[in-house]
Amino acid sequence: MKRKIVDTNIDIMEGGRANRYWYAKSPKPNNWSGGGNYEVDLQLILKSYKIKGFEFGNWLNNNDRYDRVLACSSALAHLSGIIGSKNIGMDYLVGIAFGARGKSKALAHYEPSYNMINITKEKGIGTMAHEYGHALDYNIGCFVDQNKKHAFLSGGRITINRKCSSAQNRLKDNVGEIRSLMENLLMKASDTDSFKKMSPGLCGYWTQRTETFARAFEQYVCYILKCNGIRDKFLTNSWSFYTTMEHYWTENDFFSFLPEMTSLIHAISKKMNVKAHTVTGKGKIAAKK
Repeated sequence: MKRKIVDTNIDIMEGGRANRYWYAKSPKPNNWSGGGNYEVDLQLILKSYKIKGFEFGNWLNNNDRYDRVLACSSALAHLSGIIGSKNIGMDYLVGIAFGARGKSKALAHYEPSYNMINITKEKGIGTMAHEYGHALDYNIGCFVDQNKKHAFLSGGRITINRKCSSAQNRLKDNVGEIRSLMENLLMKASDTDSFKKMSPGLCGYWTQRTETFARAFEQYVCYILKCNGIRDKFLTNSWSFYTTMEHYWTENDFFSFLPEMTSLIHAISKKMNVKAHTVTGKGKIAAKK
């Protein structure tokens, strides 16, 4: 079957439904949008963050594409500052699709087989960090700290069950430094009142290792942005959303595993090897000199 050609159209105009939607959601504009006539160069964005390509669904006109690319460009810049690397696409392995690969009822999803993040229509707003967490989990596990039994760094869809350690014990075979840091994070995050109160959902979805990491990473990204006075609606939801929703962590519980998450991200950053920024102990993003 022929694969879909990656759309690299650079003739993108400003405006569109997504822009109006985001403004309607808040009386304040997003930090990425000031209403001006911005130049959008897809090839420059792809090269800057080593993204393999953008895909656009047929329902997106050029105005809509402009909105999403502008929002995504800002999100990529924020991710690079938080992770400490501009190699967000991991040497052109990861691509991003907008409304091109939607799944029923899913706001967004990550496809490891194609290494594509898909953000679905307007409802995908705020999901970029979560889906990038999946991409980070998969690519670092596949190509950096490898384990023959588990492609994902987190161990994949195994449900975290502290009372039954047999599955978790298998994860300790041939574990490298980053996998060990991931294990420390997952154990600390699951040993919180917030996690213990989470409903496991269908097939234990909410307590799966890969989903637990993606949500913890998503909340971590929001926290670092908050510390820097940044609100990126395309990248994450609000801090109050995370600290009050059932399947995330309260502020106190989040702080209990913040050191483990910081250590993990720092180790990943070194492997990604392009350290443009760093995050200080107080969560501030500081440019490298």
